[in-house]
Amino acid sequence: MNNSDISIRIYSSMQDEHGANSIKDLVDNNNEIRVIGKTKIGGIEATEVIWGGEGDEYVIIFENDGYFYDIVLNRISGKEGLSDTLK
Repeated sequence: MNNSDISIRIYSSMQDEHGANSIKDLVDNNNEIRVIGKTKIGGIEATEVIWGGEGDEYVIIFENDGYFYDIVLNRISGKEGLSDTLK
């Protein structure tokens, strides 16, 4: 369990970590992930999702230079809780 408000995870392979070949494959084939939007991180397109499981998490997923990134905002269930978390 993670007790911090924000976690950043970096993967060299989406296949090894999540059993998917791409972010699209991951969100299309995982019933615990619900896409809620798109955003940009440093000019790179990213996908915003609510990821279920032990507890719903707001996650931003993107790929850059062959690496995949998850920015996980713990203890909130969507964008509406983001401003409170970052205070």
